[in-house]
Amino acid sequence: MPTYQQLLDAIDPRLEPAEQVFELVLGRIGEEMFDSIVALTSRRLMLASPARGSSIQLENIKAIAWSGLWSSLNIDLKQPTKRIVVGVSGPEWKQRARAMAETAKTLLAEAGK
Repeated sequence: MPTYQQLLDAIDPRLEPAEQVFELVLGRIGEEMFDSIVALTSRRLMLASPARGSSIQLENIKAIAWSGLWSSLNIDLKQPTKRIVVGVSGPEWKQRARAMAETAKTLLAEAGK
């Protein structure tokens, strides 16, 4: 399993100037076969997998919540109204997913002002 630093190094070339990574986790989005990197930055939520990559602007995120019962990070979008579920395994990644959800609450509250 890759380390936090290896994942950070993998997404670094995709960052915009002055964009800062607050948290990132490794998990499976929906029914995908491969793990994806989910990174919360100062400007967006990045979703990067071996097959593709995409990003969601913070303004389009309604909420990010951690579900300990299902070991999943639930990302709710505003438009289209949709939930992205990221299954997270391993104690380090679960801890980072919880931290991402807490950081997202603060970021989204500031963005809503």
